[in-house]
Amino acid sequence: MVCARENEIICGRFGLGLTYDTPSQFTNWRTPEINCIYFPVFQYFIPIMSILLKTAHPDQIPGLIDFLQKAKLPTTDLPSDLSGFTLAMDGTQIMGSAGVELLGNIGLLRSVAVADTHRNQKLGHQLFMAAMEYARTKQVQEVFLITESADLYFEKKGFQQVDRSDVPDEITQTKQFASLCPSSAVVMKLKLP
Repeated sequence: MVCARENEIICGRFGLGLTYDTPSQFTNWRTPEINCIYFPVFQYFIPIMSILLKTAHPDQIPGLIDFLQKAKLPTTDLPSDLSGFTLAMDGTQIMGSAGVELLGNIGLLRSVAVADTHRNQKLGHQLFMAAMEYARTKQVQEVFLITESADLYFEKKGFQQVDRSDVPDEITQTKQFASLCPSSAVVMKLKLP
């Protein structure tokens, strides 16, 4: 969730925060085709992203399954109540997801994906941060993930590769580790402060 002070506008797909002195420095400029704020002082338009991050609900399982299958991510072991999942919603359409499966004081980060149309707009980062905040509120001390292709991305987020033989039992007993992800997948760990 993004909050703004009275004299600040959070705008755009870029997560840009601008401060203004008087409201007359900007104008909402909206048509059915264009949704943006025009800043006459700066003489440019900034598009407004209509994406909202929301806690997932069980009635969204069919849509999430469809979304994750398109992203080529496992779906057979999704929790029936979608607890720990945050979805990026554009109206009723799922544009991104991230979830943390709780296993005592350990978490398994899973199903982190962003629709092709919304990549390179920091949406993945926002979903990741929402997942980490959820983990912190549940007193998770370590978060693990299993990936075939995103290890470099998660290294930038502070995760470190872990040898499969050093993974705790709570993780090795998950379907993701045991059967859904290939043995060639990278296992990574992040210690939460």
